[in-house]
Amino acid sequence: MSPTAARLHKILETGHRRLSQKLRAKIRGQEHSSPRRRSRSFVQRISPSNLLLLKAALLDEGPAIAAYRVWRPTLDLETISYGQQRLLPLLQSNLTRFGIEDPLFERFRGIRRYFWARNLKAMAIAQRVFAGLKQVGVPFIVLKGAALIACYLVDRSLRPMDDIDILVPEERLADVIPVLTAMNLHPQGISSRYLRYLRPDNPGWAFVGPDQNIDLHWKALHLDRRPEADDQFWQAHRETSLDGLPIRVLDPAHQLIHICAHAAQPHAAAAAEQWPADAILVIRGSTDLCVERLVSEADRRGLSAIIAEGLGFLAQEFNVSIPNAAISRMRAVGSWTERVEMRLLANPPKATRITRLLLVLLDFRRRNPGDVNRSIVRVLPTFLKSWAGVGRITPALTVAAQAILGRPGWLRRILGRDRYRILPDIDRLPKVGDTLKLGGPEFEETALITGWPIIPDTTGRPIIPEPTGRWTVGQEATVAWCVRGQDQDLTLLVDGVAVLHEKAPLLRIDLWANDRRLASWRFQVDTVSPLPARILVPRGLIRNRDVLMLTFLIRRPVCPAAIDTRALGLHLRSLTLTVERKYLGITFSK
Repeated sequence: MSPTAARLHKILETGHRRLSQKLRAKIRGQEHSSPRRRSRSFVQRISPSNLLLLKAALLDEGPAIAAYRVWRPTLDLETISYGQQRLLPLLQSNLTRFGIEDPLFERFRGIRRYFWARNLKAMAIAQRVFAGLKQVGVPFIVLKGAALIACYLVDRSLRPMDDIDILVPEERLADVIPVLTAMNLHPQGISSRYLRYLRPDNPGWAFVGPDQNIDLHWKALHLDRRPEADDQFWQAHRETSLDGLPIRVLDPAHQLIHICAHAAQPHAAAAAEQWPADAILVIRGSTDLCVERLVSEADRRGLSAIIAEGLGFLAQEFNVSIPNAAISRMRAVGSWTERVEMRLLANPPKATRITRLLLVLLDFRRRNPGDVNRSIVRVLPTFLKSWAGVGRITPALTVAAQAILGRPGWLRRILGRDRYRILPDIDRLPKVGDTLKLGGPEFEETALITGWPIIPDTTGRPIIPEPTGRWTVGQEATVAWCVRGQDQDLTLLVDGVAVLHEKAPLLRIDLWANDRRLASWRFQVDTVSPLPARILVPRGLIRNRDVLMLTFLIRRPVCPAAIDTRALGLHLRSLTLTVERKYLGITFSK
């Protein structure tokens, strides 16, 4: 190479490096600027870099190549997100159609082959599951990636799948679990018996085994878990086949609703970056997409604001063939609560106590019978009764007032709390003489009334019951005991430990029994723990009663962020309730 050519090559190489640095800085600046706009909805989770990648993978020749030329200098395969990795097969396929070549395409082809092999393995497992469900007569609908491949893609490598998502009728769940466990697929992190506690608060659960994963759904949508929520999905389903095996899939309008509603959730993970590609597959591949069904179903489920936001984004950035009039109609019928909910879901880490309460209230409306568009005022009485665990609104207001005032003991003695609770199944409660060992997966949950973690936390991660006991979560944790026919003093043995660290060196816990305080403990760092303890339960608290409500009232529970994100108080190992006997030298804690 001549000296002149060498200098020119060096100048071009330096210019390309500087241009790449400027583009990276510009995109990062756009990603980190305008936080208020970014928190408006789930659409703003798509970064400028991700948007360029989507355009390069989905648009026609001119716009796709232009987007790729801007995106390519910013690519770093060492730091690229998993959601964008899943778009690389679609990118390579789209650009190859236009004759574009790039040295990186060999890497993209390798990634594509990896996803192709993994998809084939997942589908082989799915075939066995489908055959097992068909053998026991359980109908099922295939969701997400496998459904998109079956309906719209010939090439199995273009839509990577982490698992196979299957929807089954909730009333047939007991028939499905043996089919999965026979294939060595078990609920992730929990025992199968815990699914009955998870069902009201979750649309499904992952069943995992050696190198395999099935995501079992008993509700299609997290944002619509009413008993009647999936009726239209089952009535309007389509028949197709996956590798020769007949399967059911959602109607195209319902597929779009499912894609956008899933992307709007806080824990959407890779779907938050890939959902536009999935939605465009449905819109382009469906010859009979019913826009009227899309509009009416979004309204009926209280999802008009979310669906309008997603489709409006697709129409603006990708020119999809959804009528603007339909998007405008959905925006018009979307209520203010829908828009508020969409914004809160988009940015949950910054939620305050009020916004968290509002999300809980909206979530309650979405999983209980009735119109999901009911006003907050109409939902509030039912919500308060459910939150307080009582059957009438007056006691619910009484309990709420006590909580607002900080749960003072004198007010609890006057107004009561335990006397209003809805009683559990008494025959399934522990009896006098029994010991409750709160650790392990086989613990009977009926005795735990409130304040104990038996469901996933707000981030969607499973809370696995600890083998040594159970944490109290929040300010109150109640356990019930059957005392039917008892008319004598009882002894309660309590064994546990409080959560203490440098941020919370002192913790006070009160023990109440049927609205009477039995004991108060102070836990301090570097002092002897007051537990285990032996507590006298006077006969006057249980006379003519079937149930003894034992409540641990934790003053200022703490969230040790490095350990746990829950408000923890007491780690209870065991409880024993026996008939009182006089022991020489024993002092009772009162």
